[in-house]
Amino acid sequence: MLVKSDGGYNYDTTDMAAARYRLIDEKALRVVYITDAGQAEHFEKIFTASEMAGWYNPKVASMEHMPVGLVQKEGGTKFKTIDGDNIKLMTLLDEAQNRALLLLMERSTHQQAQPEKPKPKPKKGASDK
Repeated sequence: MLVKSDGGYNYDTTDMAAARYRLIDEKALRVVYITDAGQAEHFEKIFTASEMAGWYNPKVASMEHMPVGLVQKEGGTKFKTIDGDNIKLMTLLDEAQNRALLLLMERSTHQQAQPEKPKPKPKKGASDK
């Protein structure tokens, strides 16, 4: 693992270590990082650095960042890995599916409760052609 000069680790060092492990040890042919869109520049740097280190050859494998927009907490603030309160992707997808289902059910109930609007009558004097 890469270590900063002060002996500490940060996102760059852990992401570089993960890239090396996936590409060299696991011999992955495709590595996909699914994170919020704000991480795009960070992962481009990780991909470039992995190539410079000789671990990543784009002709042999692929490293991709798949942005999913911005995932926020209920209060509207960003999730931060350092806070330790992140949500697993499957939990997030399950929650999105449940919310979408509730919205569809509400719309269906609302539409059923609405009286049907009368159709407009044809104007007088309109010819039947």
